[in-house]
Amino acid sequence: MLVRVLPPFVIPILPLSSPQPVTPHERLRVLGEGRLLQIQPTQVSDSGRYLCVATNVAGEDDQDFNVLIQVPPMFQKVGDASATFETLSREEEARGGVTEYREVVENNPAYLYCDTNAVPPPELTWYREDQPLSATDGVSVLQGGRVLQIPLVRAEDAGRYSCKASNEVGEDWLHYELMVLTPPVIPGDTEELVEEVIVNASSTVSLQCPALGNPTPTISWLQNGLPFSPSPRLQVLEDGQVLQVSTAEVADVASYMCVAENPAGSAEKLFTLRVQVPPHITGPDSEQVTATLNSSVSLPCDIRAHPGPEVTWYKDGQALSLGEGAFLLPVPPTFRQALGGPQDGFPVKAGDKAVLSCETDSLPEPAVTWYKDGQPLVLAPRTQTLQGGQKLVILDTQVSDKGVYSCKVNNTAGEAMRAFVLTVQVPPTFENPKTETVSQVAGSPLVLTCDVTGVPAPRVTWLRDRMPVGECIRFSSF
Repeated sequence: MLVRVLPPFVIPILPLSSPQPVTPHERLRVLGEGRLLQIQPTQVSDSGRYLCVATNVAGEDDQDFNVLIQVPPMFQKVGDASATFETLSREEEARGGVTEYREVVENNPAYLYCDTNAVPPPELTWYREDQPLSATDGVSVLQGGRVLQIPLVRAEDAGRYSCKASNEVGEDWLHYELMVLTPPVIPGDTEELVEEVIVNASSTVSLQCPALGNPTPTISWLQNGLPFSPSPRLQVLEDGQVLQVSTAEVADVASYMCVAENPAGSAEKLFTLRVQVPPHITGPDSEQVTATLNSSVSLPCDIRAHPGPEVTWYKDGQALSLGEGAFLLPVPPTFRQALGGPQDGFPVKAGDKAVLSCETDSLPEPAVTWYKDGQPLVLAPRTQTLQGGQKLVILDTQVSDKGVYSCKVNNTAGEAMRAFVLTVQVPPTFENPKTETVSQVAGSPLVLTCDVTGVPAPRVTWLRDRMPVGECIRFSSF
């Protein structure tokens, strides 16, 4: 006889399958002068063969009971600890089972689990937005339905996924709200991610950084590679998407970078701001100059302008043809920013952008040539020049970019050179695993090797039980 029961249950009399007498305990009682065996509450371990044996002086007889304790499906929260790019939380719903909230970064796989200890094993069916799922929907149902795999999650895969588990004694639902995280994107072509902005002095300009992503990215700004400090004239607006420069001045000339970040990643855009100043001739509008016959005379024309203007001289209202006893003296190159020394140190972290500036107000506009370690610089995909070569931008700096960079600016009046010592800083990295277990025989020497690399060479401190014990001398740099 096969008996399928839900707890509690009662069986007339009892022994076990390979006949072993039943010992009553708090869950198992023999009632009705031995004619009833009661188990309450039942457990899965109570399943098995029970034998009722009746004897008297005239003989004996027995009756078999095959007991199967059935368990309806009941879901609990499950997760995959190895899925480091996913985060998980759960809330119990008043009805409809359990809902778990799963966040997955776009273009990563997602695994949704449907584990239950139901007896007999339940039938598992997957749904999306209440519609049954199949392999034609771009998903894989693995391990008999216990795992739903989405190989590469896309933004449109976000939504509600449900697993229904049912057997002869009940059913339950496990729901997932799948949220797809997309890394920040700043619209525009790759070339547009380095933008040169030219504005006239005293005007207002807005640098636009309309970053997209899920969740909405947070935006921060850097000025010449350093955190940006707002001022009354330089303000960050619209949740960081706009940097507004009011009443622009030459002092505002710099490289500005917006950095958009969210849990899925980050994106950057670089702006180079140039402020143009219209020509202004200082001094009186009219000046009387007296010179001796057959001598030379110099007529200064002190001009404030950016960039350097084209200068034309007139005599009696007619343009003066230079070279016939009259000469225009050019202005030799001078750098807009003063040098800190023969060579300017320029540290940058690996992966960041480096912007080297050789801006000048010389007249006529100079030619600019860049060198690295004394050799003419050949521009690579990660290097580019702006403002007629007066700025050198190195994207995604690497250790191989370190060296002495120099710029030579020259025009007909002369030339000038400026040098930068670019160092690429690399955070410490250990060669060995994060954790090692070392065994040694008591009395024998023990050597723990601390191999770490970084630029500059890192200083390493040993700790025992979180207390300093000395310094490690085995370290190296690139």
